[in-house]
Amino acid sequence: MDQKNYPLEQWKQPEYVVSEIRRGRGLPEGWTHRIGQYEGRPTINVTNKEGQQFTFINEAMGGLTALPDYQERMDKRRSRRMQNPVDALGTSFQIPDLDTVLAEGSEPQEFVVPSWVPRGCLTTLYGAGGTGKTSLMLTTAVRLAVGRPVFNELPQPPAKVIFFSSEDGQKHTGRRLKAIISRLGLDVDEFETLKENLRLPNVERVEMSLVKEAFGKDKRAAIVPSAFYHALAMSIEKEKPDVVILDPLSDLFELNENDRMQVSSFLRLLHNLALDQNISIILIGHPGKSDDSEYSGSTAWNNKSRYRIWAKLDRDTGTIEIHQRKHQYTPQAKGLVARWEDGVIDVMLPEDTKMHLENRRVELANKIYDLLAEQESLGKYATTQPRADQGLIAIVLQRTPERTRGEISVGIDQLLKAKRIEIVKVSVVRDFGTDGRLI
Repeated sequence: MDQKNYPLEQWKQPEYVVSEIRRGRGLPEGWTHRIGQYEGRPTINVTNKEGQQFTFINEAMGGLTALPDYQERMDKRRSRRMQNPVDALGTSFQIPDLDTVLAEGSEPQEFVVPSWVPRGCLTTLYGAGGTGKTSLMLTTAVRLAVGRPVFNELPQPPAKVIFFSSEDGQKHTGRRLKAIISRLGLDVDEFETLKENLRLPNVERVEMSLVKEAFGKDKRAAIVPSAFYHALAMSIEKEKPDVVILDPLSDLFELNENDRMQVSSFLRLLHNLALDQNISIILIGHPGKSDDSEYSGSTAWNNKSRYRIWAKLDRDTGTIEIHQRKHQYTPQAKGLVARWEDGVIDVMLPEDTKMHLENRRVELANKIYDLLAEQESLGKYATTQPRADQGLIAIVLQRTPERTRGEISVGIDQLLKAKRIEIVKVSVVRDFGTDGRLI
């Protein structure tokens, strides 16, 4: 019997049974259960003594939804997306009633990586050249594909991933992939799952630009999808992935990165693709030339992405610090640290990360103390004025350009709390000449 035909009352006991399973309690006599998937979503299936099966979708935020209710919700969502909300003149524009808006709001935000990579929108990862972004994301793709934990979050069901990268050829990607499989110690079943879920198209010699300029009869330029965009959309439709990773941004967007309209059109195109297919799209990009820059070009690069991740290489230790710079739907996630090991870049475990960051803080505090002692031995005293050339933060920045102002401020606070340094107020005596002018 189709689960849609079960009466509403018949779902109450199975829902209670599933709730008990999630609390770690046993099943009623004669009942069985198994974990599964439906359209990439984790499910809990229970079967009663009569052999009737009940399927519940395990929602991202911990809720349960009966399969028929979930199917009805998805059908409505797809139906809405098939409708053209506005034509060229704007005559078909419709404003939904409040009940519709509230119904939409009852659906929890779904994540492929909890707190880091949401479904249905765009996530960007930036980092300077040579940081290790591509290697890190290849490791991430493998973990997603086999259902291993990603970014120290709880493991999710295996996800299908397509990774488009023109940064490295297929041979080098293959070598990296072999190192990752060895490092993670995938068993036979996981390896078979990986073969089903990970796709690595060879785009080394492919023109990957996703948009181009087209000029109408009025000679005004418009941004339109390229042939590669249509090929990408068709691949997504065919493969039905959960995640698409695109690397690097410089190959995907070859127009003017400072042009807000062009950038917005490009990002809107990808956002809509992610929304329509209910997938996560991750863009990997490089920042501008400035040391303080965390992305390049127009502010639209930051404004249009829902989540933005920043990866920074610490050349002293060879580790990569990973920070969440934008987080639209969740509180800011804690920073992570990744490191090279056995030819693979992977995120360190929480306890290792905590120890590493604490050691770095102590190291910086000691370096600040040594710099102050050196200045004092020369008869110079640093001022607390933040913009002064002899300001403490300015002096430390000159000697440790890889550190940020925020990190240095924390180091100074640690020294003050430990009473290793102190701030002394100095009165400045000013002399005036006979004509009243300052000497």
